[in-house]
Amino acid sequence: MTYVPTTWVDDVPAGTGTPLNAANLNHLEAGVAAALPGSSAVAANTGVFSNKLSASDVQPAFQIMGDGKLRWGPGGSTPFDTTLYRSAVNSLKTDSQFRAAQYVRAWDGTANQVLLGWNGPQSVDGPAISFGPANDAAIYRLGAGQLATDGALFVGPSPHQIQLSIDGGIYFAPYDTAIYRSSAGVVSLINDLTARHITASGNVTVNGNLTVSGSGGVQKGSIPSAARAQGINDVAVTFPTPFATAPAVVTNVAYSDGINGNPATSAPVNITTTGFTFRMQNADSQTRNMRGWWIAS
Repeated sequence: MTYVPTTWVDDVPAGTGTPLNAANLNHLEAGVAAALPGSSAVAANTGVFSNKLSASDVQPAFQIMGDGKLRWGPGGSTPFDTTLYRSAVNSLKTDSQFRAAQYVRAWDGTANQVLLGWNGPQSVDGPAISFGPANDAAIYRLGAGQLATDGALFVGPSPHQIQLSIDGGIYFAPYDTAIYRSSAGVVSLINDLTARHITASGNVTVNGNLTVSGSGGVQKGSIPSAARAQGINDVAVTFPTPFATAPAVVTNVAYSDGINGNPATSAPVNITTTGFTFRMQNADSQTRNMRGWWIAS
């Protein structure tokens, strides 16, 4: 109903004003009833309230339906394009995009709480998905093409087959085996290691058994300490037992005279089934005592 207000006129001179009668009082009652919310029976697909941005508009810009659905549109002659409504028990739904100027919180205050779009105290602030009421676990954008977490990451169903820990280690269920950085430039393994071939540019440390199934097995040896001139020093190495095919060889070298200097380096070259050349690099400006180790598989 569209309410049209009455223009009241004072009764001066007497008999010329708006009469205070039942018709005018009923008109006031109808206006009050139209302005105040009340309970009524309206079909679900029937509009209860709508508003046009202009009197000449064909379509409303906002409407409330009998079932509580809210509908929005640009008005004019364009139909509604955005809705918000009850889709099921305890379920609110929109058929369009949902945008928030801040984060969206689900399961608020419970152990299952999730914040979508959280920008909290991570190592590097950025858009994140945070988990738990204390926001103590999160996945966030570290940079272009980079996704990070400041906590541990578990892979697989419980008891989780792999754990990527914040200490840099990779742990395997039931967490009796791990690969980790034990010191600068050293990667170590807890428990046994079984591999077909091993290739590394530094030490291989195993706190357990080492099994390599490549043809020829695993062979290792050392280069005794001796004076090595500045620059490249080559030492010929013969395998105790020839390999069926040329193996992978890992070498390591160190100064053995207790003098600080530029780091020494090494590399295996000219690898064959019977041996290789152990190439030592004395990076210092003087002759140094150097020794080396190698492993082939």
